[in-house]
Amino acid sequence: MILTNEKRKVLSEISRDIGQVFFAATIVEPLARGAWNYQLMLIGFICALGAWYWSVSLKTNVNQSI
Repeated sequence: MILTNEKRKVLSEISRDIGQVFFAATIVEPLARGAWNYQLMLIGFICALGAWYWSVSLKTNVNQSI
């Protein structure tokens, strides 16, 4: 599959949104309810960081190829 700049931008935005969902669902929501599960929060935080990192790396590749 050939990734054009537009496809990279879209994938970057989707990855960013996935990271936000992981963060909200596994960190913000349990903190608001007071039902803390540290293992689940850690896994969600790692997934959010991974999605955000992938988003930034895709965005950086778009900027370098212009």
